[in-house]
Amino acid sequence: MRSNRRVFGENWDSYFVVYADGWRSYSSVPSGLSDLIENTLNESELECVSLGPSGEYFVNTQDGRMMWGGMTTENEDIANRNKDEIKFMDFGDFNTFVVRHS
Repeated sequence: MRSNRRVFGENWDSYFVVYADGWRSYSSVPSGLSDLIENTLNESELECVSLGPSGEYFVNTQDGRMMWGGMTTENEDIANRNKDEIKFMDFGDFNTFVVRHS
């Protein structure tokens, strides 16, 4: 059953690709992420984007800024306590996530 599969994001059609030159291509991403990309960041600023299965997202820019959203309040609090050390986030099922930090 195709609707039960998750590859990168909330549904089968969710994806976000960041090319080497910073250009991007995406579809069916959380509204908070699309707003951030369309209204805050320049076209070539992206380094990487990570999507989660429940609307979570993480963004890293080429100048080192990190932004995230769509997380549970508890997970958001955990991330915010360590925000100056976070280098990458990856998301799993059941509100789990992994953080790489310095």
